[in-house]
Amino acid sequence: MPFNVIAKGFKRPPPGLTLPGKTLLSKDGQHRCAELTGCVTLVSLWSEWCTPCLLELRDIASVQRRWRSRGFRAVAVLTASEKKLDLAGASRLMARVHAEDLELWIEENGDQVMFARLARMRTGALNLPCNLILDRNGVIQARAFGAALLTSDDVHFDGGKLTEPSKTALMEHDARTRWSTPAADEFVDYLLNRWSA
Repeated sequence: MPFNVIAKGFKRPPPGLTLPGKTLLSKDGQHRCAELTGCVTLVSLWSEWCTPCLLELRDIASVQRRWRSRGFRAVAVLTASEKKLDLAGASRLMARVHAEDLELWIEENGDQVMFARLARMRTGALNLPCNLILDRNGVIQARAFGAALLTSDDVHFDGGKLTEPSKTALMEHDARTRWSTPAADEFVDYLLNRWSA
């Protein structure tokens, strides 16, 4: 499916890239990444300082609502939180961006284990959002960096990072990502067929 604008952002992970054994928290208690089996799973690593992450989570939540009954699961993992958000704070933020339907796991106290292990690009730089596609056995099959925003209006960068005015403009103008387009449904359908139960 090389024509799909979402699929082309995903690349095979570096050899040996695996999910860490880190214990994460959710409203249902503690979890380990080894539990992410049985479904085709999108793990989205995000943090509160990453505006593109928040916009993307909202759109991914919409995709999950449509595909959950077919075996697609999306888990939002808060990592590298500068504000050291707890579960309640992270939940409030996700509700504010209309992503409250997503399963939320967090690294406590601003820990960065998931960030440092999984969001390192081939250049060595760390980048969010970082999305991982896991097959039904919980094996990382693909990884993508950055939110594919559908707008370039009012978006400016300084040293490779979004400026604060750009972050504000994106949130105020309800910017969308490619996860809000039909390409998202095509991509998820492809993944589910590729790793059928």
